[in-house]
Amino acid sequence: MKILVTGGSGFVGKTVIRQLVSFQTNVKILSLSLYDCITDIHTDGVERYCCDLAEKETYEGKVKEFQPDVVIHLAWQGIPDFSLEKCLCNINTAVTFFSTVFETGCKKIMVSGSCFEYNKAFGECNESDICLSKDYFTWAKNTIHDLLRFECAKRDITLCWVRFFYVYGPMQRKESLVPTLIRSLQSGVVPDLRTPKNANDFIYVDDVAAGLAKMTALDIYSGIYNFGSGISTPVIEVSRIVENALYGTSGLTSELERKTATTQQAVNFWANMEKTIQSLGWSPTARLEDGIRNTLKANSNKR
Repeated sequence: MKILVTGGSGFVGKTVIRQLVSFQTNVKILSLSLYDCITDIHTDGVERYCCDLAEKETYEGKVKEFQPDVVIHLAWQGIPDFSLEKCLCNINTAVTFFSTVFETGCKKIMVSGSCFEYNKAFGECNESDICLSKDYFTWAKNTIHDLLRFECAKRDITLCWVRFFYVYGPMQRKESLVPTLIRSLQSGVVPDLRTPKNANDFIYVDDVAAGLAKMTALDIYSGIYNFGSGISTPVIEVSRIVENALYGTSGLTSELERKTATTQQAVNFWANMEKTIQSLGWSPTARLEDGIRNTLKANSNKR
């Protein structure tokens, strides 16, 4: 099997490539990345190729030569810039990129969507929910999804639109929640959180990668698939888990809890995982406590 991955140098992409190598046999992987063509993945069957997805001429020949069976599209340029200009750029990039993919005979396309597409502050998120755009980012995701649904149906290509919930783990962008908590608590500082009672659905990056790797090999229906843990955890509890993993105590988190006692919960949503579990025969295995400890260990090993 030949698998093309975009965004292979990113937080999720690097882990996906490692999982693909360990999960699949006789697999060839072409990773298209804008940055970091040199990687710590030195494995037969993995080829890294530097290109700019916004510039078709930098990758068109390589993609057509490779003739992928499966495409995993994880790239999204500009994070955390979700301005109209950047979102339009990502739409145009996706249109251009997939116009090339459609000429290769590819049979399955897997794209990273987002839990924010649900535009839901509270409750369970089901793949059948009607989703209305709430900002430029969700509008861009919905636009790309609609285009691919139409084009893939015409060409009999399986389209798996994978909505990630709150993915965390080693190598995550430092501005994200879990790295921010780790940095504050390691410095002995009470985390600066304005909405610590908000609850999110956290999923460890290795679980995401394992699910995507399994999805490449299965004959499944086109559709939306949730990738989350299926439960929500308040941010204050994540802080407590991090602090306990670091020191075996929770004093800083307790101080944060006292300081923010009058704040209200504005967010508490989670993924319904029933469809994904039934379709893939896969479900996340890492408890939040385990994922945090693994993240701390990986970060420590990199020092």
